[in-house]
Amino acid sequence: PFDLEIKGLEGGTVLDHPEISVRALANTHLSANPAYSELPELYPHMALESYSFSCKIADKTVVYSGDITALTELDPLTPSADIIIVEVAHFDPEDLEPALAATSAEKIILTHVHPGLEQRTAAAARSWGDERVAIATDGMRVPLDA
Repeated sequence: PFDLEIKGLEGGTVLDHPEISVRALANTHLSANPAYSELPELYPHMALESYSFSCKIADKTVVYSGDITALTELDPLTPSADIIIVEVAHFDPEDLEPALAATSAEKIILTHVHPGLEQRTAAAARSWGDERVAIATDGMRVPLDA
């Protein structure tokens, strides 16, 4: 029903449309991997880059971390974020609270929780006492107007 065009991605603004603007910020998820130097040889047709994103829709800004090595990698994106979606697969859940508490985001959604860490992540999030924090579930919807 529509044409699909796949384009490579570079950091900076990747989409600027009247209804949505998307900004990509390169992160170190892949390059911090000890096996990174071997990856280009294994996957010569791939750019092997990892990005975090900021999406501005109407008057709301949603930041999606993607896999990151350090929470500080989000610092350039989070000051204007209304909603932050952060993958927690590479962090001890307890280590997230200080960085997330420092943001002024209206909502913080934790996602990419590895199997076996669900209860620990939920317990950590409850212990923070921060009503802005939720753990993503399959099919979860987050209204941008709330």
